[in-house]
Amino acid sequence: MPLPYPRAVTLNWRGLVPHLPLSPAEIRAGGLYVDRPYSGAAELERLLASDSHKNIVLFGPAGSGKSTELAMLAFRLHANRSIVTAHIQIDRSRAFSQAVSPDDVLAAVRTLLIEELATTLDLSSAKGSWAHPSPLVDGQDVAREGSTVTLRRVCLAASSIAGKGGLVVLLDGLEKANDLARSVLAAFQGIPEARFVVVVPTTLGLAETEGRPTPKTSPGVRITTLQHQTKSIMATNSVEFVPVEPVLVNASMEGHSGLRDLAEEGVRFLVRIAQQRLNCAGEHLDGSLDQMMRTAALLSGGLVRTFLQLLQDAANYAMMADANVPSEGDFHQAAQDYAYALCRLLLPGDVDALSTAHGTDGSSLEFERRVRLLDQGLLFQYRSAGNTVAIAPLLGLAIPALQGVLNG
Repeated sequence: MPLPYPRAVTLNWRGLVPHLPLSPAEIRAGGLYVDRPYSGAAELERLLASDSHKNIVLFGPAGSGKSTELAMLAFRLHANRSIVTAHIQIDRSRAFSQAVSPDDVLAAVRTLLIEELATTLDLSSAKGSWAHPSPLVDGQDVAREGSTVTLRRVCLAASSIAGKGGLVVLLDGLEKANDLARSVLAAFQGIPEARFVVVVPTTLGLAETEGRPTPKTSPGVRITTLQHQTKSIMATNSVEFVPVEPVLVNASMEGHSGLRDLAEEGVRFLVRIAQQRLNCAGEHLDGSLDQMMRTAALLSGGLVRTFLQLLQDAANYAMMADANVPSEGDFHQAAQDYAYALCRLLLPGDVDALSTAHGTDGSSLEFERRVRLLDQGLLFQYRSAGNTVAIAPLLGLAIPALQGVLNG
């Protein structure tokens, strides 16, 4: 039977929208953000305030909170009147979706940056001059160098107005550029007039931080003159790579009992997000519903998107039965569905590899296998728990051998 809940509260299950990151509006509402010890917005702000002038690059699995960290960073930076901040979601641009070269991506960034700055700086009258820069920037020929120089022209104009704090560009969505991301990131190093905080593919982030060549994922990508800059981004010492891990929700799973308080905070963080989206923030949850949410948090492994999707799928089953709140059976079915969907991503040898790697630093895994497992949410890495990797808890629902490893 459905879980009891006060009739006065109408739960907006459609408001969970699992693929929508924590928004600036939700952050402003308060109580929905939990600091991350290694890759939170406070740490990003500290890196920006340093004298290194490095660009900052975020990477991590889908749903780990990269977009949320950028939104929180934008919120924090907007309070600093000396900094001009442009928060750009490039993956929503039609030009970006049609990009086949790094120059195409840079042109899309430039267009969106002009629109954002014209609003932020109230410089709509200057938009035309930014769109048609002078032929030379520091002696570089615009016609020859293309989008890098024209983007730099926009940053130069904005930084001259921004003053001491300078210009910070927060760029979300570049992780969807796959093989183009490396060249675009390298091009940003030639624009000292701005600091860039960028989300890139997990493959690129891990390859750079571990000094490995980046595996190619997209055949037929058009190579441009930018490629000569991309042998090693880390070697230039001008980029800070920051991994964004899932929220820690189960310290015992990683074998670090000293992190129980942090894990409990992670669970509460996820539950608060669900309450906000369900339109019951501040309400006292019925014990059964609270337990369902806590179970969803544990099974998600700390991925916000997975947590919300579990609840959404359970609610869909409830709605088919004309119920407002999922039953225990609804939630169990939703979790089983998700588990079997994950299993379809497994390749030969993955189960044995996951069993061996669980609870270690993951060094036993071949690099490409580890990147794939992390990127697909089959394996989680928790730097807050001593850089430990762990099997996605949902896999244990479908594969007894992995459940045995998880139960330890």
